[in-house]
Amino acid sequence: MLLGCDGHQLHPSVGKAFPNFRLQGLDGIWRTRADYVGQALVVNFLATWCPPCRAEMPDLETVYRRFFDRGLRVIGFSIDRLRGKPRPSGRGRIARTA
Repeated sequence: MLLGCDGHQLHPSVGKAFPNFRLQGLDGIWRTRADYVGQALVVNFLATWCPPCRAEMPDLETVYRRFFDRGLRVIGFSIDRLRGKPRPSGRGRIARTA
């Protein structure tokens, strides 16, 4: 299930591959979808100015820590710049990659 910040349910394309991406992590390393083959991947689109996004971050961190050893990876895509909002220094790329 995919939900937007307003609780509106989105409809993913079932059976379709997640689009390829190339993004630089906070650690400076560039990654693509191929780097996560064989791993469970949670992709979270967020904005630092969004209260529901900020509220879910501790829960995502807990899930990440609990299931990391079983292959779970969490990537956070910040959309701060997409809405014209200023981005806090040092944020706005892949939030969690390892």
